[in-house]
Amino acid sequence: TTLSGGATAARGDSIAYSTPNLEGFQAHVQGKHLSGNGATVGEQDNSSTTTWQSALTYEWNDLHLGLGYNQSKQERDDYHYYTYDGGGPNGAGEDIWLGSVMYNFTPAFTMGLKYEEVTDLNEDTTLTDIESLWTLMAIYDYGMGEIYADYNRVEMADDDSSNRNMFTIGGNYRFSKPMYVWAEIVEYDFSTDDTVSEVTDDTRFTVGVRYDF
Repeated sequence: TTLSGGATAARGDSIAYSTPNLEGFQAHVQGKHLSGNGATVGEQDNSSTTTWQSALTYEWNDLHLGLGYNQSKQERDDYHYYTYDGGGPNGAGEDIWLGSVMYNFTPAFTMGLKYEEVTDLNEDTTLTDIESLWTLMAIYDYGMGEIYADYNRVEMADDDSSNRNMFTIGGNYRFSKPMYVWAEIVEYDFSTDDTVSEVTDDTRFTVGVRYDF
């Protein structure tokens, strides 16, 4: 779970630059252009707009630190769920900030902590919009695949939506270089007071196989 990954971050035509590694430090910046060309013509403004994304990372031996910002701008001021093409902006707000720390305890085992927050919230948030997100993660590489787990503390943006806890447990196995299988369990709303039946109400199971031709 993330507030600015995937289609939210990779919207529009973009150009990016990363500085050389300066004794462990690197800066990254990306400009994104969202074009209204080809959008349905109506009373709304279909003008193009630009957004920005940036990050600062630092690596020292097995320690990895990161700070990031993603401007998830809406295409239209009157309706922030509108999108020209592909994924839309973050529904909770435009400015998304992130901080993370990762540490490789061994070559096979890594743990990390990440915090994300949306500032300057929109006035018309929905029940599913997220304001902030804590993530505690761990991954173990056993050679032929990986076992991983995430715990998320989710703070909702809308006052009518309850905060919740999430966790993900998964693993994959690589039969060969082009082929692997995976299985994953995601619990979307977990409490220590839940019974077994209540836990499975918000649980999703996924299995799959992938072959890279």
